[in-house]
Parts: sequence; C-alpha cells; structure tokens
Amino acid sequence: MNQDDQGHVSEGEQDEGAVSSDQESSDSEVEFENPTGLEALSGGHHQVFSVDVINDTPQSFADIEASPNKQAWLDATQDEYNSLLNNGTWVLTDLPPGRKALACKWLWRNKFDAVGRFTKYKARLVIKGFLQRYGLDYLEIFAPVLRYNTLRLVLFLVACNSWKIP
Repeated sequence: MNQDDQGHVSEGEQDEGAVSSDQESSDSEVEFENPTGLEALSGGHHQVFSVDVINDTPQSFADIEASPNKQAWLDATQDEYNSLLNNGTWVLTDLPPGRKALACKWLWRNKFDAVGRFTKYKARLVIKGFLQRYGLDYLEIFAPVLRYNTLRLVLFLVACNSWKIP
C-alpha cells in the first residue's frame, strides 16, 4: 500500500519510497482527510502508523556492556549507589539467621527535557517490594506523601491556636 503526498492510498508494485503524485487513479485508490483515523479508509484498507524509536536504554548489565554509552550508564549506576549510601536510605547489614534478602532490580532510563532533548542517563535501584510479607519483612506502612485533608487539618489547628510556623 502506498500513499502519495496528496493523501492518496493505493496498492501497487511501486518500490517502497517511490511515490508519484501524478499516478493514475484506480479502483483500489482511497482518498482520506484524516490520515490517523481508520474510519476514513474503506474497502478493507488499513494503514498502520509507526515510529521507530532508537532506544539505548539497557535492561541488564549485559546490555550496558554492549552499549556504545557504556561508561555513561556505569557512571549513572555508581552515582545512584553512592546517593543511596550517602542519604542513609540503604544500609548494608547482616541478615538474621534463616532469612533471605529481598531482591533488588536496577532500572535505567534516558531523561529528556520538556522539548524532548536528551538531558542525562539515570539509574535507579529498586527493591522488589511485591515479595515482602507483612509481619515478616515489615510491620507498618510508611507513605512519605502528605494527604490534602491532613494538611488542611494541620493548618486549621495552627490558625485556631495561633501557633507560629517556623
């Protein structure tokens, strides 16, 4: 199926990429207004739009080894590891007897700005939290997110009691 620059779609033996705007109309030719909507096509013709995205995002350390940006990915991974240690969010410790550590997974992403320009390589170490069992791996749930109702209540108490907010 070929499409010329006037929005005509036709089936034919043309070489891919060779488009003729003065091509003769045929019974299998369909003109459409909206090239993204399949409802504009008739006669069982369907057009698929795809975008090739070149993605250098590794899924494993083996992918990093094969990447042309190997050093950038390794630097991002080391930065994340150092950040976890420096912030005290991750502490190396000995496990109690008979216990197994929860597995972790490295995630890597390319970061882009609002315009779509590449800004940096980003690595994150995440724990496979779905393996945790209540009472064994944790006793309480902590969510570092303030609910709007809680904020309103605190501000109400501050106003009613004339408390000072530092």
